Amino acid sequence: MAGGYVENSSQPYPGTVPLIQYVTVYRITLAMVKVFSLQQKMHQENTMHLVRLKICPYALGIGAELALIKPTTKICRRGSFATQASCYYKPLEKNMSELMLFNKPYGVLTQFKALDDKTTLASFIDKPGFYPAGRLDEHSEGLLLLTNDGKLQARIANPKFKLPKTYWVQVEGIADDRALKLLSSGIELKDGRTKPAKARKLDRSPLPPRDPPIRVRKEIPDSWLELTITEGKNRQVRRMTAALGFPTLRLYRVSVGPWDVTELPVGTSRLISVNLPH
Repeated sequence: MAGGYVENSSQPYPGTVPLIQYVTVYRITLAMVKVFSLQQKMHQENTMHLVRLKICPYALGIGAELALIKPTTKICRRGSFATQASCYYKPLEKNMSELMLFNKPYGVLTQFKALDDKTTLASFIDKPGFYPAGRLDEHSEGLLLLTNDGKLQARIANPKFKLPKTYWVQVEGIADDRALKLLSSGIELKDGRTKPAKARKLDRSPLPPRDPPIRVRKEIPDSWLELTITEGKNRQVRRMTAALGFPTLRLYRVSVGPWDVTELPVGTSRLISVNLPH
């Protein structure tokens, strides 16, 4: 948004004194405060107005006049001097951004180029300008978000916005109530304690068998958990379960914030438009 600015007249009025100049500068400062207040209001109303002020700094007692915020040009007069304000109106374009939801298969790197023969996003996505918003390691599956909007990418990836991320986790061993309580309250890791999470046990597998299949030890049973976290430490979920003696066998991200992949087949993507909040 273009801000208001003051343009001094090149024709001073005769007979003025320095004190008058100081008074007028004070009034012009008040006008700039008005401009700032109008900009704030216009930002909230999702409109954009370009406000231009032209004020004579030698005009005694005039102050600064603003034209009404309308798609017009208006001359405001006060006393025997004039202050010109030109106002232009232009609606803001809706703050919409493109977001791609991709159901990442196991073994796919979350990048478009690889130095070896590993599978990358390029095998599934052919849309220039889109890049991942956040991480999902090679051996994890599920929702990966991509966008061509840098601001949206930063908003999704930045931990301070605390977008909840939900995972289905297959672990080695039978996770008990004590493990669920510890996962919920926080786990002490090498890089610090994790924030409180939501953890619950799933009665059965929510997913079909993986290709390739997980490693299985017949003498040790496994179980499924649903875990929701609001931070993004490196390989956090895997480290959390391992710290309790339940190594992760399979990790599938179901959702990030309001977006999920429950109806999106593995290896496919869907493009949506979303509103990026101010």
